[in-house]
Amino acid sequence: MAVDLPEYQVSMENNKNDEWIVKLINNLKFNLSNSEIIRLINQGGLKINNKKVEDQKTRLEKGNYLIQIGKKKHFKLKIS
Repeated sequence: MAVDLPEYQVSMENNKNDEWIVKLINNLKFNLSNSEIIRLINQGGLKINNKKVEDQKTRLEKGNYLIQIGKKKHFKLKIS
């Protein structure tokens, strides 16, 4: 059974080439603070395109991503 994932689109600020993953997720209003997101990363609870994020300083460039926060929050993210 296929599930349609919610899709979010964000734009880069001030012509930046990349954006800090913690700030991106925080701006999507999942009711997670920066420290909660960093804690998730340190505990292996954040995945981008099915790969665990191991560095809290990870930055994302423009593109399409599949994000998983914990076991239940999955969504598509488009950065333009």
